[in-house]
Amino acid sequence: MRILARIGVLIGLLIASSPALACDPCGCGLPGNGIEIAAPGVGSLRQAQPGSWLLTTGLGLRDITGSFNDRGAWSPRPAASRLWTWQAQSSLTWFPTAEWTVGLQVPVAFNDLDRAQWGGQGSIRPVDTQDLEEMGQASTSPRQMGGGLADIDFQASWLATPGDETWPAMAWWGNLTCPTGRGSGSAADQTGTGAFQAQGGLSLWQRWESLELSGSLGASLPVGVPAGLQNAAFFLGRSVLGLLQANLEVSDTWRLGVGALGFRSMIDSQEIAPSAASMGKLKLIGSCEWRPVPGWTLRATYGMDPGLTPGVNAMTDQTFTFLTSRLL
Repeated sequence: MRILARIGVLIGLLIASSPALACDPCGCGLPGNGIEIAAPGVGSLRQAQPGSWLLTTGLGLRDITGSFNDRGAWSPRPAASRLWTWQAQSSLTWFPTAEWTVGLQVPVAFNDLDRAQWGGQGSIRPVDTQDLEEMGQASTSPRQMGGGLADIDFQASWLATPGDETWPAMAWWGNLTCPTGRGSGSAADQTGTGAFQAQGGLSLWQRWESLELSGSLGASLPVGVPAGLQNAAFFLGRSVLGLLQANLEVSDTWRLGVGALGFRSMIDSQEIAPSAASMGKLKLIGSCEWRPVPGWTLRATYGMDPGLTPGVNAMTDQTFTFLTSRLL
């Protein structure tokens, strides 16, 4: 039972730290909140048994606060503007054995942009009605709204070592992101990367009494580039992504967490300037989990990019999310 508990917690880490998810709140991938929505509370997974399922649903808001340019200088978003994305996501995870997990995640996103819009490689610019008319988007208001299905993810992980008091648990994971969202066109309509992306990496987890420490490192490789790359706001390119997380179990039902995640990427294309091809940044996340009954977890998170952390060619944001996960 102790090994199964470790496996369950580690699987929660794997789902939380998949690069496809980890990149979302960094300002790449989907325009929403990926990791903060889809990451199930690890507490609910302690009782996961082979053959069981985990259903996770959530809702999040991403508020763009500014952007880094190619020199690493940060600027706030245009005055009196708004760049919001609401994202809802459902994920279903299957535990076929004690070592394997398989998952599917289906998100939808809704964008609300007012007096500003995002562009490729972390850019943000103010807009007015004349700008929209020149872009062929006739409007009587500088506000743009749109959305739809975002990129669907397929995930799998394999537990290599269950770990013990001395050595951490270790697992390999892989992910395939499908371009079911729109990766080009008007800014408000963009809900995906516009290209297939394959990810893989390694996750570690260790616990000392009430303290859990975890980390994940992975790489992402796109298959091709989206059409209209210059204006593709959520395409990442070749990338390395990392996550560090600490959770403190303050009682049988409550858990608090802090973490940091980031990415560094390079887009291989002659369609954009060399100064715009390199992207990256660091994000901080805090979380609170409540487990009212065994197998059921409610999780709230807040994420932010301080603007003082290293970054280049990337949007910064603050994110608010709420999710619920339940073992079936």
